Amino acid sequence: MGSQDSIFKLSAQEKTDDVAAAIVRLEQQWAGAQKTGHAAVVAPLLAEDFINTDVDGKVAGKAQWLSHFKAAHGEQNEISDVKVMVYGNTAMATWRLDRERGGERRLQS
Repeated sequence: MGSQDSIFKLSAQEKTDDVAAAIVRLEQQWAGAQKTGHAAVVAPLLAEDFINTDVDGKVAGKAQWLSHFKAAHGEQNEISDVKVMVYGNTAMATWRLDRERGGERRLQS
C-alpha cells in the first residue's frame, strides 16, 4: 500500500506542477500583451465581474480596465520571480513587476 500512496501523490504533484506552469505562461502572455497594448489577449482570461485594484488603490471593472490596458501601450513592464501556489481548484500567483511609465520606474511585488 505504501508504494501506491507514493504513486498517487506523485500524480497529484504532477497535476499541480502542470497547473502552475500553465499559470506562469499566462502571466507572461499577459505581461507581453500589456507592452503592446493587445487587450484582446487578456480579455478572455477575465471574468465579466472582474475588478482590478491597482497599487494606488484605484478600482476598475473589466471594460474600464481593458480600455486602460489599450492606453498603456508602450509601457515597459517586466515580470520576474513568478510563483504559483495551487490549493485544490484554486491557484494564487505572485510576481515582481518592474514598470517604466513616462520615464518613471517602479518595482512592485
